[in-house]
Amino acid sequence: MNIIDVIFTNRGMINLVVELILVTLICILCFMLKRHYYFDKNRFKPSEVTINIPHIGSVTFKNNDKVQEIAYKIWIELITRKIALIYDESNDVIIEVFNSWYNAFGIIREIIKEIPGSSIYSANQIIKITIKVLNSGLRPCLTKWQAKFRRWYDNELKKQDNRELSPQEIQKKYLEYEEMIDDIKKTNRIIISFVEQLNMIAFLNQK
Repeated sequence: MNIIDVIFTNRGMINLVVELILVTLICILCFMLKRHYYFDKNRFKPSEVTINIPHIGSVTFKNNDKVQEIAYKIWIELITRKIALIYDESNDVIIEVFNSWYNAFGIIREIIKEIPGSSIYSANQIIKITIKVLNSGLRPCLTKWQAKFRRWYDNELKKQDNRELSPQEIQKKYLEYEEMIDDIKKTNRIIISFVEQLNMIAFLNQK
């Protein structure tokens, strides 16, 4: 082997070593960037979330993907109905409001029923607060007013004197109208607060 062969052989080995070092450095760099991204994405993610609903109470639970998924499903169901809107005495029709509330009650109950058993433990607290909102926040108003007001309203629609009146004008003739409206608005505030809390949970850490 002459000197030229030695030089080229050594140069080839040096190039191979340099290439191996570069590949190793690139791999280390990629790993560090990935780790930094994960850390940066999650460093402000709270491990627990506390929500407080007026007249219902507060609850603290672990923050995880399953909780956010459930919160989003319930939130989207509520936000698309009258139940999540401030009651408007001038324009809203009480029967339509009660219908919306009743339908939302049933659908949210189905969402809870469809949660797989494997997720019950991790989502236990948000399930409990949702059931409490339904049973202690929404159900009492529906139970107290819906059936008797609906019966009265149906009878009023048949009366000759009311044929030229709007639904909003007819419903104001109900003897317990003011008390019922106060109850509707109180329930409305509970649901709107719940919706706001669900929104916060569902979109936590979203940019």
